[in-house]
Amino acid sequence: MKNTILIRTNAARLLVFASAFVFTFCSKDDEVSKPQFAFSIDGTAQKVQVTSGVLLSQIQYDHEGRALYITAVGENNKTLSVGVSNWDFQNPPDNGILTGEYDATFDFEDTQEENPFGDCLAVEGAVLCDGGLVTLMLENNSYFSAFDGATDATITITKCDAGKRLVSGTFSAKVGSFDGVQQYTIAGSFDNLTYLVQ
Repeated sequence: MKNTILIRTNAARLLVFASAFVFTFCSKDDEVSKPQFAFSIDGTAQKVQVTSGVLLSQIQYDHEGRALYITAVGENNKTLSVGVSNWDFQNPPDNGILTGEYDATFDFEDTQEENPFGDCLAVEGAVLCDGGLVTLMLENNSYFSAFDGATDATITITKCDAGKRLVSGTFSAKVGSFDGVQQYTIAGSFDNLTYLVQ
């Protein structure tokens, strides 16, 4: 359990770190295009000002893990990040991730049993699973889809064009403080969002 918590904590830290680097993308002729990312907080649509995407990789327990982080910054510095991860044993495409549904409500006690959409591999000292995380940063506070009592958070990657580095998908989640006291309902989509590979 300690290693599962450590992996989860490191993933949350990596998400916050990746969110600090925001890259803007323009079309080839630098025209302002239709927003590629839309989301709502408690049913209220948010105006997206900047979007970014980055695919990171890291070796843990002799396996390569890949994590795609998609970030949108809205008015009043409301920042939403959606992240999904795959492992080399799942055979994701080079410079991309697998399409499909990702559970973003990991239970720290028993990841496989509480993660019906997860593909896991037990290795010595840990269990490696794919999955997702939705994070809302609002008024200097962070709210995550993995919190005490979380029951519903799903990220669906509908398309990942690894050659063009474009990704599309949808997400819905209840995010909260780690103790679950303060919660928000998040829903949204992204379409042909460009991502960098690092």
